Amino acid sequence: YLRTIDDADKIIKAAGHSKRALIIGGGFIGIEFASCFKLNGISDITVLVREPYFWSGKLDEESSKVLVGVLEKNGIKVLVGDEVKRFEEGKAFTKDGKTIDFDVVGVGIGIRGDFSWLDGSGVEYSRGVKTNEYLKTNVAGIYAAGDCAEFKDVVFERQHIMGNWANATSQGSIVGKNM
Repeated sequence: YLRTIDDADKIIKAAGHSKRALIIGGGFIGIEFASCFKLNGISDITVLVREPYFWSGKLDEESSKVLVGVLEKNGIKVLVGDEVKRFEEGKAFTKDGKTIDFDVVGVGIGIRGDFSWLDGSGVEYSRGVKTNEYLKTNVAGIYAAGDCAEFKDVVFERQHIMGNWANATSQGSIVGKNM
């Protein structure tokens, strides 16, 4: 876990004794792991994401290629469309048959909500509870905010989920005002 300063110190210590890192998940936490590992001397870093392209939930494929190019120029390999099937000491075996050697692993895979409790309620959901730009759902009087909200992002003009504390706090405030 990365929840406290002690957790961060343990990660930095592990990075200091490692030459190869595997990062599972390419979201914000995965990128933080990559940065931490790079800054602490790890030169062989691989990021593994299950989506068809890097940041597919946030970027179009062409923009993703630009971001991957920047990562690769900085010595960070990105493997997409695959996931870990099993671990053995110092090795990860992927579902597509790749073997990735590592000394340290960072896992930033996020969460997946179970919204089945909304079945029959009429509230629309997919990866999260669908809302408009005001965080209103399709059912009058019901709002969603934070990690569970799949909100209409007016900048990117698409539904979006942003699972971080700052977003949850600001959305909670917005929902309160909109109610």
